[in-house]
Amino acid sequence: MIPNSEIPFKIGISVCRNYFPELSTIIEREGWRHVVPIAVPARCGKPILSRDELNSTLAVYENDLQAVHLLSGVCCHNLPEMIPPDSKWRINRFTQCFSMLTSETLIQSLQAEGGYLVSPGWLAEWRNRLKHDGFDQNSAQAFFSESMKTLILLDTGIAPDSRRQFAEFAAYLNMPSRIVEIGLDHFRLLLRNIVLSDQMNHEQRIYDKALRESRKQISETSMMSDVLARLAQIREESEVIRCAIDLCQMLFAPRRITYLRWHHETPPAEIQCLPPLPESETHAARERLSGYSRLFGKNAAGTGFYLRFTHIKEVFGVIELDDFTFPEYLDRYLNLSRALNTTVGLALANARAYGQLAKQLTEIRGLHDEAERANRAKSEFLANTSHELRTAMNGIIGMCQLLDFSELDDEQRSFLDCIELSGNNLLAILNDVLDLSKIEAGKIKFEMIEFSLRNCMNDVLRLENILISSRKLRISLHISDEVPNLLIGDPLRLRQILLNLLTNAVKFTEQGEIVITVSVDERLEKSTSVLFSVSDTGPGMSPDVLEKLFIPFQQADASVARKHGGTGLGLSICRQLTELMNGRIWAESQQGQGSTFHVVLPYQTVSDTLPPTQPAARSESFTINWNRKPLHILLVEDNHASQQVASALLTRMGHSVELATNGEEAVTEVSRTRYDLILMDILLPVLDGIDALQRIRLLDNAKGVRSPVIALTAQALEGDQERFIQAGFDGYVSKPIQVQRLISEMKRCIDQ
Repeated sequence: MIPNSEIPFKIGISVCRNYFPELSTIIEREGWRHVVPIAVPARCGKPILSRDELNSTLAVYENDLQAVHLLSGVCCHNLPEMIPPDSKWRINRFTQCFSMLTSETLIQSLQAEGGYLVSPGWLAEWRNRLKHDGFDQNSAQAFFSESMKTLILLDTGIAPDSRRQFAEFAAYLNMPSRIVEIGLDHFRLLLRNIVLSDQMNHEQRIYDKALRESRKQISETSMMSDVLARLAQIREESEVIRCAIDLCQMLFAPRRITYLRWHHETPPAEIQCLPPLPESETHAARERLSGYSRLFGKNAAGTGFYLRFTHIKEVFGVIELDDFTFPEYLDRYLNLSRALNTTVGLALANARAYGQLAKQLTEIRGLHDEAERANRAKSEFLANTSHELRTAMNGIIGMCQLLDFSELDDEQRSFLDCIELSGNNLLAILNDVLDLSKIEAGKIKFEMIEFSLRNCMNDVLRLENILISSRKLRISLHISDEVPNLLIGDPLRLRQILLNLLTNAVKFTEQGEIVITVSVDERLEKSTSVLFSVSDTGPGMSPDVLEKLFIPFQQADASVARKHGGTGLGLSICRQLTELMNGRIWAESQQGQGSTFHVVLPYQTVSDTLPPTQPAARSESFTINWNRKPLHILLVEDNHASQQVASALLTRMGHSVELATNGEEAVTEVSRTRYDLILMDILLPVLDGIDALQRIRLLDNAKGVRSPVIALTAQALEGDQERFIQAGFDGYVSKPIQVQRLISEMKRCIDQ
């Protein structure tokens, strides 16, 4: 909780009226008395929010608030133009306003499925929204059914009437609908980050102000402000001592100065004397200065005085001044020097601490540079590995799509389904498997969807069926009647874990059988913990092997890798995925008696009142719908399999395709021929895709045209798409090629 009583400032957080109930609810539940919720008109971009509307809305609060945060989507893209640079307003703009409520990954996933997303706030006025956009019921039904597959309510759980309104909206449009419960956790974390950031900034301003006041008081109470400011900036302890001695000489004009340096309450042997003392007198001077116990005072002879430089009870040194040019001013000098005690002590403390910090920073920089080099090497490896795997997967999945055009019997279509399912599973987990550190950091996103457990188990068996049959092994699946069929969780991660365990069991079992059992580990009111067990009749494992079983890149011994292959990564991924899903995994085994792996995973249960989710029906054949005039396309691709896939797909759309195998050939072709569209790989021989694009743009400028160029690449890591668009590409399609995505991007680029 943020301690409201300790926050003497107020901030405002503004959203459009569609999200104001969620904002107000979170602020009330969190008890943020210093946070004011503000609602601006909800326009959804039609028309955009005007400056007068914004000013009139915020004028009521502005004078009482230290900062006003405006949270908006692209519908308010003109906000930066309306906000002065020196204003207290802060803009938090999102790609979509739904991103305030839940993760971008979930939003993109739902929209990729053809979902039209609505929020409870929008639903409250859905009739007015449609009317405002010029729709009656017939035109609305025609528009939504043509552009969307389903209606999806992102239910935050605070609007009692939202589900009823959603049902009315779906009935009005005569479209399928579903509800995704997202709650308020994501929005709450976003708001907490904003509030905590403002609190930290406010406390930093208070601290900076107090620090400035302290320095001002030190400066005002000292007649030596210029010298003290210099002391405050010195970073070397020897330089501080030299500066202090110079200051004493300038102010007091002593004929003798003796300085003894302390370290951890023990005066060291060295002593500094100006002018230098004979060796016979140095020991006596050291004993004399070591004996001074007060912070300052006159020396024993009464002809001079001493100062102990201290800071927070730590002594850094003692200086003795003697034999003054004007001894009659001794008392005045003593009073004037009192300011030096604390100031020089602080400067010495800072210098000593800075020296230690500089040493640590040097070591840290070395470690940081080493880590950066390792991270760059890892990133390059992952990028290259991802590119090569995606290129290979492009051939596999692309050929499956092409094969889907042909006439297949039931058995062949079953084989094709298995290949497609395997390819899609591999594609879905590719990036996570490549980057084990990402799994360990907990950055993997988990779905919470309704799925059939028994269908999921059948998919697992079907994927391993060919290998099991080739090994002539028996396999059996036993699912307890107590286990619910419909669960809410992540079926992809469950399949990934079970496939790893089943693959290991098949790999290490020469003969006999493999048994998979599914039972209830624990049942609660709204959730069920399911126990999955995979048993085999393989050679078993010793206790030493069991101890390191789930460690990355570990196998029983070198002979395992030689005989069975693998990297030793699969079980580590299983363990970390299981733990990230709040489950547990362990193994039981004895040498010569086989092994059993157990996994317990918690799932939400589906209410009996909900109808079971029907699996999506597979179309009998894959169709491509271009519905436009054919294009003359230049395909720039060096990989033979990718050439075949892309050429065949484009040809089936009715387009004519010319092929270039490197960037230099592409530039030559464009200089000779005008193409309607160019699909260009990035990693090309002779001349890469980006350099080729720059040359093509020079040719376009000379001709006064612009050729649409889409990056068709296996470089699909985070940030790649933005990098290529910034480089000048008009569009981006990642490999493996998803046909509908390709068609959509081609149409978009042609229409620009």
